[in-house]
Amino acid sequence: MRSIWNIKVEELLEQTASASPTPGGGSVAVVTGGLGLALVAMALEVRLRKMGQNQALAKLLGQTRARLKNLRQFADQDIEAYQNFVSALSLPKNSDDQKEARSQALDNAALNATNVPLRSAREMLSGLEIASAAAGLVEGAIASDVAAGAILLAASLQAVLLNVDVNLSNLKDEVFKEKALAEKESLLAKAQAIIKTVLHKTKTA
Repeated sequence: MRSIWNIKVEELLEQTASASPTPGGGSVAVVTGGLGLALVAMALEVRLRKMGQNQALAKLLGQTRARLKNLRQFADQDIEAYQNFVSALSLPKNSDDQKEARSQALDNAALNATNVPLRSAREMLSGLEIASAAAGLVEGAIASDVAAGAILLAASLQAVLLNVDVNLSNLKDEVFKEKALAEKESLLAKAQAIIKTVLHKTKTA
């Protein structure tokens, strides 16, 4: 599978706007969240260059780049999860054995398609926490880039979690469904609290 990160921006835009189901909401949300976190990294880079050696800035920048690397993987994983679910749907169901195998494959695919957005959202929340810390270390016009990055991260987190709702109905494990829903709501609430803090720190709200 061709990585979404190897597609030119113009091609990605056209492919997203086409009738093809991928890239879809989840993978596009991850790319957008990645760009948001990249803006935070850029602001830290600029601030560090102006100040010279600064341990706090350098440490935070390192954390930002590590999170950015982690987040990248989920765009391709989202596409793969969708393709696996579609493949499971196409399995034969003529005999009882085939029906059972298809049902199990669908459940496994739905489980993965639920876990991927949850893991993505966790990384985005970590990115938002970094943005909040960065907002207290940068100043001037560059602070607006931190705010913009945080806004993109918060929106991407909300968007990627829509895939949790989509896939929960396909799952059999009621305990997992309850835990996944609770984590989704927790992630959303934490993200909203952090974005308010970032906007306040950067004086953009």
